[in-house]
Amino acid sequence: MITYCIITAFLNAVSGFVLGLAVLIKDPRRTENRTLAWFTVSFVAWSWFYLMWQLSATEADALLYAKLLAGASIFIPVTYFHFVSRLAGRDDHVEILLGYLAAIGIGIISFSPWLVRAVEPAMMFPFWPKAGPMFWVYISVFLYFVVRAWMHLYTAYRSSTHLRHKQLGYVYFSTVIGWVGGLTNF
Repeated sequence: MITYCIITAFLNAVSGFVLGLAVLIKDPRRTENRTLAWFTVSFVAWSWFYLMWQLSATEADALLYAKLLAGASIFIPVTYFHFVSRLAGRDDHVEILLGYLAAIGIGIISFSPWLVRAVEPAMMFPFWPKAGPMFWVYISVFLYFVVRAWMHLYTAYRSSTHLRHKQLGYVYFSTVIGWVGGLTNF
């Protein structure tokens, strides 16, 4: 199982990097391309720290990478929401700003024991992260922005036609699969 996690983390980091770079290079002036690129940056950072956590040989290294992956991963739903808001043509400036402020705050506390307090053996993993007392805040922010993004996508999908309908449907379908796969980490 650990080998599977190592391989998928590496593939996630590489494919996320390639996707983000390709979209940004195609047209860096488009807001949707820039916000998708930031979404992939947060995803690649999480994937990389996840990979390093899996490769950790010591408890101290594993704890450091668990804290880093938690701090990086909180930006994934916020940057996803930002991307979806722009893709759906919504003006959610305040909500986006609050999301980034929350992500920065959670990213800062990720270095304390409040988010990830320790790592210890669990299942087949030698260093499984144990949640700290503020982990519920992390989960709440995470879920809020994922659900809000899905709501925006669904609303835009329902009111769109033809090519735009297909585009939004593809984004909705593919990202839901990604989120469901990512939820296996919880």
